[in-house]
Parts: sequence; structure tokens; C-alpha cells
Amino acid sequence: MKIQSANQLTGAATGVIVCAFFGALWMVCALNVRQTLSLRTAAWIAPVLILMVLGAIPLLRQAKHWPRVPADPAIRRVFLWANAFEWTGLFAVFFLLSRLHLDNYIFSASTAVIGLHFIPLARIFHSVTHYATGVALVAWAAISAAFLPIEHLPSDTGFGTGLILWACAVVILARITNAARQGSDFQAA
Repeated sequence: MKIQSANQLTGAATGVIVCAFFGALWMVCALNVRQTLSLRTAAWIAPVLILMVLGAIPLLRQAKHWPRVPADPAIRRVFLWANAFEWTGLFAVFFLLSRLHLDNYIFSASTAVIGLHFIPLARIFHSVTHYATGVALVAWAAISAAFLPIEHLPSDTGFGTGLILWACAVVILARITNAARQGSDFQAA
């Protein structure tokens, strides 16, 4: 499909910013859990986040030159439900695992919830990248919980989750930038 609307362009650019931000947040949380968070250790996160956001901003500006189409209420409904599931699931994971004194598994379970929320988003956005990200996050959650040493489980899971979200942001950014620049076919990144 070709880029047909400002909605597609702004949605993808916003998705880049969201994935970049939450990827950075996971990295900062991982450093904090590892008790190595400082200006020096976090200094490598900020430039990556800034580059991704700076890459998305021109797309937001360029969207002004594309026609805006009426929002599809069915898409909005699925989007809101997927995000409600995610935040409710994250709260439940934190509450339940904390109460059960399984704090080391909170990051892995949270990663699984986040991954699952990408699946309905992939369907409504017709996005292979969202499917791949959802599957990668769920797989990483299972692998980290099963195989990582318990003493490094939260921090290593956090780093992996952050990297997967950053990879999603980079792929979407590259695909939407290329499609917008060339006016070429674009399968909603």
C-alpha cells in the first residue's frame, strides 16, 4: 500500500517516538536495577533516543502535505482496548508478583504483556514490524525467565526489552522515511 494520508505518516512517526522513549526507559530501569545508573552510564542512551526522535520529527512536519482522512472508529476502539489491556496487565503483574515475592520476574512478565499488546496493534496497522516486535518481546520474556541467572534477570531483561523496542523504532523509521521520500509502496511499518 502507498502512503495515502497524513494519518499514516503521523501514526508511524508517533510510533517511532513512543518505541524510542519506552526503549530508553527500559534501559534506564535496567541500569537502575543493576545499581549502575549514573550520568555516565545513561549518557549513551540519550543520544540514541534523540536521534530517533529527530528522525521522526520531519515526518510529522511532512504529514501536513498529505490529505487527512476521517479516523476509523473500529481502529481507535482496538487501539484503546490494546492499550487498556497493556496498562491493566502491567499493573496486575507488578501487584501480583510483588505480593508473591517474585519481584525478579516482574520485568519478564511485563515484557510479555507489552509483547502481547503489539499483536492487536499489528492487525489494525497491517504491520509486520508490530507482529515481529510482539513475538520477539514474548519470546524474550520466556527466554529471560527460563534461562537468565536470577541475580541478573531484571536488568538483563530490561536491556533486551529496550533493545527490541529500539529495533522496532528504527525499522519503522527507516521504512516510513523511505516510503515518504520516494512516495513508494509502504506496508504500514
